[in-house]
Amino acid sequence: MTYQLHRKFRFISLSVMVWACAAVVSIHADDDSADADDPEVVIKSPKIPERNIVFEESDQPLPLRLFAADPALIEQKYVASFSLGMNTSIPRFVPRSTFSFPPRNDFGRSEDADPLAAIHELLRLAPEEKRPAEDIVSLLTDRNHVRPTVGRGRRPNLSFQVMGKDAEQVKSLSLALIDLYDVGLWYRAQQQMFRGMNELKNVRDESKAQLTIEQGKVEALSRRLADLDPITNETMNNLKTQQRLALVDMAAAQARIDACAKILERADVRGKPIAEEVESIKIAAEIELVGLAARREAVDQIVRAGSRYRELQAQLISQRDKAQRSANRIAQHLDELRSLNDERQRFRPLPLIGDVIPIQPIQWESGPRG
Repeated sequence: MTYQLHRKFRFISLSVMVWACAAVVSIHADDDSADADDPEVVIKSPKIPERNIVFEESDQPLPLRLFAADPALIEQKYVASFSLGMNTSIPRFVPRSTFSFPPRNDFGRSEDADPLAAIHELLRLAPEEKRPAEDIVSLLTDRNHVRPTVGRGRRPNLSFQVMGKDAEQVKSLSLALIDLYDVGLWYRAQQQMFRGMNELKNVRDESKAQLTIEQGKVEALSRRLADLDPITNETMNNLKTQQRLALVDMAAAQARIDACAKILERADVRGKPIAEEVESIKIAAEIELVGLAARREAVDQIVRAGSRYRELQAQLISQRDKAQRSANRIAQHLDELRSLNDERQRFRPLPLIGDVIPIQPIQWESGPRG
């Protein structure tokens, strides 16, 4: 007899708002449409994909070895055997303890080897609201009901034998176990990746805000530079040379004025024709000094304006560099978002190997420990 069982999963409406620029676009985990390019995104809680699990009951008994007379184990009359594939991209931060088991030979051999350690880890990782009921948990963590094994190879399948007193109990435990892997592994990993995307978006938003500030400073500096006459380094060097020459000429003119004043003070010069000549030289030197001072002031003004232009130009270059670094950071954040989103989309729930899960009666057989 074949039973088609459809599992319905509850969707928990948990949304985290991430603010950035202008438009609002949604990332829906249920259709895997996450556009990391959008500047403002509403990220919803991941929705576990629906599975269609088919059980097939068989009258053919499955021989299982009984290493010791265990009344609780002998009470189990039916077993479901199935495997979950590892042919999916496992995110690098998913704990390997969630899909690592001791080899099958370790069952019953070592008190330290816990074949159900991965199930305990999944129960720890599963959100409280999605954990199985306590009576189901007690059965899933009981070696008399669940036997997990791991195959060989780089990505071996996870195989399980789920035992129960009747076929219905085996079905419910099998569904609960697959549910647990979907919730504790896939759902938890999706939550972590969404959280990481949110954090990246927040950092990117901060970089965008900083870029807006820096671009405003660039525009302000550009406007101030537009009001000034551009000046080359060569022109500035020539002007500074003229400043130095003007100082030399002014010193020479001042020296002639001082010399003439001293000559005019001499008694042998006062009232004589030579005094008029000295006075003329002195007046000419004073006129020349005034002209040199005016010229120097004009050159000084040009040099100050040129220095201000060059200072603003240097500030503009520095501010453009800062803006470019912010733009580069935004591009880097976008690449990281795309990478994380690609990783999120590649990571699917562990697939069920095969079309059906067979349920068979158990035929217990005694056997040696070795």
